[in-house]
Amino acid sequence: MRDFGAEFFVPRTAGPPAAVRRLVPGGVHAAVDPASVGMLAPDAVRGGVSLVSVLGNAPTPRRGIRVGPCAVLVP
Repeated sequence: MRDFGAEFFVPRTAGPPAAVRRLVPGGVHAAVDPASVGMLAPDAVRGGVSLVSVLGNAPTPRRGIRVGPCAVLVP
C-alpha cells in the first residue's frame, strides 16, 4: 500500500479503527476499506469525510461521513 502513496498501513488483525486512531488521534480525512472491516470502518475516519468500501459491504453513513462502493476490475 505504501507504494501507492499510503502514509500508514493498518492490517485487519490490528483492530483497524483503534489502530488508526492511535496513529491519527482525530481520525483520518478519508479511507479505503479493502479488508472489509465494514461497520467498524467509520470509527477510523473524521466526521464529514469520505469512506470507500471495496468489497461492497459499505456501512451505514453516520457523523456526516460519505460512504460509497468501489469496483475493482482486473483485466
